[in-house]
Amino acid sequence: MEIKIRKHPIMHKFIQKTQLKATYHSEILEWIEYDRFKNIEYLTKGGFETIYKAI
Repeated sequence: MEIKIRKHPIMHKFIQKTQLKATYHSEILEWIEYDRFKNIEYLTKGGFETIYKAI
């Protein structure tokens, strides 16, 4: 996980800062690799993003 996140330095720093500031378990973010999701469904496309939902 750590190696792949480092390819996205902005996301890595955001997740790291969020984890350090978290005071409750529900506030912790975790990077989940795309291939770990199942039943991925396309929802919509916006200006800079494509949105999917998955389990």
